[in-house]
Amino acid sequence: MADATCMMAPATNMVAPATIMAPATMMATDCAHSIFWFLELHELMIANQVCTQWRAQTLSLPVCPGTKRHVRIGTHRQMFLFMRSPWHKKINGVILHGMMDAYDVFGWNLPLAICTLLTTNARITYLRLSYEYNKIDIITYIHVMNVIFCKSHLTHVDLAMCRFEDMQMDALVNAIKRNMRLTHLSITNSGLNSSDVSKLAHVLAAHKTICSVDFSGNGDIDNNGAVALAAAVEQNHNLTDVDLFLAKRISHEGISSIAAAIKKNHSMQRLNVGLCQVDDNGCNALVQALKLHPSMTFLSLHRAGIFDMSVFTSLFMHTKLIDVRLGGNDTMNVANCAAFASVLAHNQSIRYLDLSSTNMKDDGLIVFAPCIITNTSLEFLSLNNNTFTRKGIAPLVAAMSLNRKHIRVSIHYAVVGHTEFIHSLAKPVALFF
Repeated sequence: MADATCMMAPATNMVAPATIMAPATMMATDCAHSIFWFLELHELMIANQVCTQWRAQTLSLPVCPGTKRHVRIGTHRQMFLFMRSPWHKKINGVILHGMMDAYDVFGWNLPLAICTLLTTNARITYLRLSYEYNKIDIITYIHVMNVIFCKSHLTHVDLAMCRFEDMQMDALVNAIKRNMRLTHLSITNSGLNSSDVSKLAHVLAAHKTICSVDFSGNGDIDNNGAVALAAAVEQNHNLTDVDLFLAKRISHEGISSIAAAIKKNHSMQRLNVGLCQVDDNGCNALVQALKLHPSMTFLSLHRAGIFDMSVFTSLFMHTKLIDVRLGGNDTMNVANCAAFASVLAHNQSIRYLDLSSTNMKDDGLIVFAPCIITNTSLEFLSLNNNTFTRKGIAPLVAAMSLNRKHIRVSIHYAVVGHTEFIHSLAKPVALFF
């Protein structure tokens, strides 16, 4: 992380009502290796001399070719300043956090300002709206949705903590139906129910460009919503990524419908049904579907109520999964550890494996560790929140030292006693605890 700060104010002799922090955060993504610049806007009062300082800092601000600059906007006046700043035409992502309500004291309308920003800057492809209480009227809301999905150049839209009434959901669905650019749609932690998902799934089934949908954090989605979404996955082979994390009311019946759809959609690459009530029946259905699915690379069944982990041994032999997350399923006894070890010793695709909070103990780790010696693909193994002592850690470290890929292993909150000895063992290898 690296921080850099500069102040922003309008070119007037008045006291500036807000500041722009630019760039406040910088991080690199593993997949695209691109740097994201976040411009944080805060409600502060600054003096005239700071305005001159800001202009000087802006001239020397480092700009990396190919970077993405994101702006985070929280108030009307901040938006007012930003629209008059040099950054207006440079960014390609916007994050709006806060309430989208009516006019402020200066008569500045934030929703319409967002529309202006999206329609006048063709570089903006990413938009995140995060607000818990939507107070704008339905006419303005429909206009905003039409601009976001029909008149902008957005490819990624993330609506977080947005509460949708029936008319608002209908407006959203109609806007998405007319969209021809969007590739990633995320509606998270927004109280979606199965009726909402059914409406969205009807549009997704025939959409030509959307390939990724994220409905995580919506705990009211049940089997009916899962069945509707499964129908969209089956019909639309453009869909490659589905996230239903934390949809706790989806049981094995809904998961079985998704598994059946995956059998017919061979373009699917990512599926997250963590914290759903998958249980062993739903898990078996998924495993049977994924055995015939060569393109799936990511699978998350975190805390999914799975008790029979042995089904994954056959899955690991027949698929090309890269990232597998099975944490929170309290079933890694010695027999399951031995079964996992037998297939992981020869697996050549899995790079990230999460077995945290699986009740693995020393005896299980002792029989599991040898697979690390011969495995040639695994790069990171999470064993957090299990229970290990010196007895289990020693063979793990020995296996890691013989691994040619220099695997990284995390055992946070998993070590009981002898921490000084384990610390000395961990020095030659990438063991984190």
